[in-house]
Amino acid sequence: LIFDENGCRIVDLAIEVLRQHILGTATQMSQICGTVD
Repeated sequence: LIFDENGCRIVDLAIEVLRQHILGTATQMSQICGTVD
């Protein structure tokens, strides 16, 4: 795939958003599991 500069930025932003979402979900899951114990 060939991206121009804007395309690369959009991809980087999407990856960053995904990573934040995954980290946030993992944090919530660990908190939920922690309260279950």
